[in-house]
Amino acid sequence: MAMFLINVIPITRGILKENLSYFSSEDIPIGSLVEVPLRNKKISALVVDKKNAAEAKAEIKKADFSIKKISEIKYSKFLPQEFIETAK
Repeated sequence: MAMFLINVIPITRGILKENLSYFSSEDIPIGSLVEVPLRNKKISALVVDKKNAAEAKAEIKKADFSIKKISEIKYSKFLPQEFIETAK
């Protein structure tokens, strides 16, 4: 079973405006709206990038934090991938 490293932007007030990393066994499309754990809460977040975990092994190992699992996929392809790529 393939694992994926998913980068998201939290959609909430008072949270850093940087990408956060999570993992998933599902191939979640870029632009999807997901629910992720953050500071003992579950918040909505937008998927902005994804990588196969095997390809991102070095990045995962050097992280100074534990990577948590995405809780739920709320809307698959909430925004088109082209929109996300343009916004980057």
